[in-house]
Amino acid sequence: TAPSQQPPATGTREGKPSAIWELDLYTRPVTNDMGKKLWELLVCDANGVMRHVEPLPSSLINSRELRKRVQGLIDRASVKPTQVRFFRSEMQSMIGVALSELPVLTVPTRRTYELRNWLEQRYENVYPAMP
Repeated sequence: TAPSQQPPATGTREGKPSAIWELDLYTRPVTNDMGKKLWELLVCDANGVMRHVEPLPSSLINSRELRKRVQGLIDRASVKPTQVRFFRSEMQSMIGVALSELPVLTVPTRRTYELRNWLEQRYENVYPAMP
């Protein structure tokens, strides 16, 4: 599905979404039918109200595609982000380039608590159940 045609992302909590978003783009411990690692874009707000999961083929892992997808999320968001946090230093360059033209402050930090909790849940419950 094209990023602009996806439904609005929803999280597990009720309330007002935060203007601070947390982002991860990385491979997961799952492979597809052709033996290639699964790449996922995960985006949530710091309150856990908004969550977005998007699997991506490795051929679309670049700053242009990331920018397009994050822009689509921003366009559909009820609360626009002012800051996007991420914790993977190895993705800093791509994320920095991708978000540099968007109206958000990009912050590399380990303080991505909601995202890390969500990732932990996915590693325990979602990925083991995937083929």
